[in-house]
Amino acid sequence: MFTEDFYDACDEMGILLSIEFPAGNCIIEEDEDIVAHWSKVVTDMVKLLRNHPSIIEWSGGNEMGWQQDTVHPALTATRAIIAEEDGRYFRATCPSQGVRHAPWDYNSAVHYKIYNDENMRDQTGTYPMLRNGEFGTQTAGNVELLKRTIPPASRFPIDKEDPVLIRKNMIRAAFNDEVWLMPDNIERLFGKAETFEELIATSQWMGAEGLRYAYDSLRWRMNMGGFTSWCFNEPWPNGAGSYLVDHDGRPVHMFYGVAQAMKPISLCLKYDAVLFDLFDGLEAELILCSDAPEPAAGLQWRYILRDRHGDVYRTGEGTAEIAMLEAKSLGRVRIEPALALKTGPVIMELYLNDADGRRLGERLYVFGAQGARAPLAGLFKEGLPDPEFGTPPTYTGMMGGSVKRTALRAEVRSHRADGERETLVLRVENTGGMTALYVETHPLLLYRTDLTFSEQFGFIPQGGVPGHHDHRAAAGGSDAGADRLVRYRIQRGDGRGAAAGRGALDGAAGPDVRRLCRVRRHIG
Repeated sequence: MFTEDFYDACDEMGILLSIEFPAGNCIIEEDEDIVAHWSKVVTDMVKLLRNHPSIIEWSGGNEMGWQQDTVHPALTATRAIIAEEDGRYFRATCPSQGVRHAPWDYNSAVHYKIYNDENMRDQTGTYPMLRNGEFGTQTAGNVELLKRTIPPASRFPIDKEDPVLIRKNMIRAAFNDEVWLMPDNIERLFGKAETFEELIATSQWMGAEGLRYAYDSLRWRMNMGGFTSWCFNEPWPNGAGSYLVDHDGRPVHMFYGVAQAMKPISLCLKYDAVLFDLFDGLEAELILCSDAPEPAAGLQWRYILRDRHGDVYRTGEGTAEIAMLEAKSLGRVRIEPALALKTGPVIMELYLNDADGRRLGERLYVFGAQGARAPLAGLFKEGLPDPEFGTPPTYTGMMGGSVKRTALRAEVRSHRADGERETLVLRVENTGGMTALYVETHPLLLYRTDLTFSEQFGFIPQGGVPGHHDHRAAAGGSDAGADRLVRYRIQRGDGRGAAAGRGALDGAAGPDVRRLCRVRRHIG
């Protein structure tokens, strides 16, 4: 149960709720007194919440030992209470027939083929999956929260016997000693991390890549009745988990991946692996999905493939139309870099505009070379060798290639104080010769938990954004422009922090907004 304000907010914002009665992972005893107590709890909850239109169904508990057709006095009583007091749909449990839970992690070796399986079954293995009631991917929390709550001696390197990491659910949280950080999975793609910050960045990348793909695949299925990822926010300062928003209320990388996947009209990519074959490449399919309330015509789509040096080696574009609740293929693309740069990584940018040229969505994909050690290491590690494929160094102990770095310039665009809130808007420009990937704005003071950032983990192509797009997510909506804007808010206090960048910081900011943050780019 939440406070009344929560349900009121869901009513106003159109957030749909499935309300679970307070039981989970068990089956209630059939004792008469226990069933009577259960019935009173159900009655009280239904009467208390039934006037909220945001509630679409009631559930008899999480992962219970009963199903929709189970004969049990508690289920019989619950059905009768809901029929008399409310009338909305009652689901015996989640998952019930036609519903499944899992997977809850990202394993690059199997993730894509699991979600591409058109014959995915429900939890019983008997029925087609019509709803995915609980799924997710693992991620580390934001680095500021982790540095504030994990002692330095326990942070790095990861020790699976460390009681702090166990307590923080980074290790041995469930199933095995890998959960929830999954360090072995990280090493397969990125190699051994050299710093704590690198470990966190690679973990968050995996969570974002995995959950975005899961959402995409569930959207383009035409026989799906819905899906709910596990979970949205972290109620305790865990070090890792399957959440989109950390304990400080700050989104992690995969929050933005999910936001891309849930655009009303979405251009996405379907593929069987995040690694391409060195000689045959990887075939991917462009898919357009729509949950918009009306058909759309004249949509303009475009893709750009770059090698690890930032050079464009293939592009494609076209126009499309789409009906409501439709998913359609726009064609196939082969991920196959030039011979000299076969060891990858490869970077792919997707753009979708409406008929008037307004940006509807954009995405970034990264692919590595199958067979290379640490195929994506060059995303986050600096100073790696960059040999051409075919020379002895690439055949012997072959590794993923080194991604070219770029340069950013940041300047303060505006500063506004309004009551208890201050807002600083930064203009971040890519002045180098390579797409800047996963750009973040960070507070320099770890204890500043009152800072809220927007438009994190975005990418900035060299020379601006095709189609002119303003990334400011202001309350009044977006306006046209070619700048990438990173905005964060500061709750009124002293209004001071730090603002430095890994590039030049231009423009006069005024005394209240000096030294507030730093801009970090993982490629750049």
